[in-house]
Amino acid sequence: KIHVTVYGEILSFSIKGGTDHTVLLGENYQLIPEIQMVDPDAPAPTISWHSVQSDLLSVDQNGVVCGKDIAQVTLQITATSGVFSKYYTCTIKIIDPVEAFVGRLYQEILGRVGDAQGINSWYYVLKSGKEQGAKVAQGFIESPEFRNRNLSNLDYVIVLYRTFFDREPDT
Repeated sequence: KIHVTVYGEILSFSIKGGTDHTVLLGENYQLIPEIQMVDPDAPAPTISWHSVQSDLLSVDQNGVVCGKDIAQVTLQITATSGVFSKYYTCTIKIIDPVEAFVGRLYQEILGRVGDAQGINSWYYVLKSGKEQGAKVAQGFIESPEFRNRNLSNLDYVIVLYRTFFDREPDT
C-alpha cells in the first residue's frame, strides 16, 4: 500500500463564522480564513480577496472589509498553494448602525425581533435627532413589555450587559 501526500495541497478552506457576515456601514470588519493543509508543514497558501461590487464593499489584501453603502454583496476568496486552489464565497450584509442599534434593543431587552414598523419608527426618531440613543434605550427598559418579562435580578443584569456591553457580566 502506497500513500502519497501532495505537498502544498489544501485540504479545506473556509472563513471563520461561515458564509454569511454582517458589517456596519463605514466600519472595518476582519474576515479570518481557516485553512487546513494536507501537509501541515507546507507553507501557508496565498489568499486573494475579490468584492464582486467594489463600489459597495471594499476589501484589502488582509481580508478587512468596509461597507460603503447599505447592500448585500458577494465576496469571492481564493486560497492558492502552488498549483492547488480552493475557492470560497461569502455574503456580506452591510447595515446601518442606527438600525442595528434599534434591532439590538428589541432583541436583547424585549427578547424578540422587532417589527418593521417599530424599528422604522425608532430609526427615524434617532436619525432625525429628536431623541438620543440612551433615552430610547431607557424607554425600552422602562416599557411595560420589558417589565412583564419578570426577570430576576441576575437576569436583569445579564440583559443590561448583553445590550450595552455586548458581553456576559463578570462572575
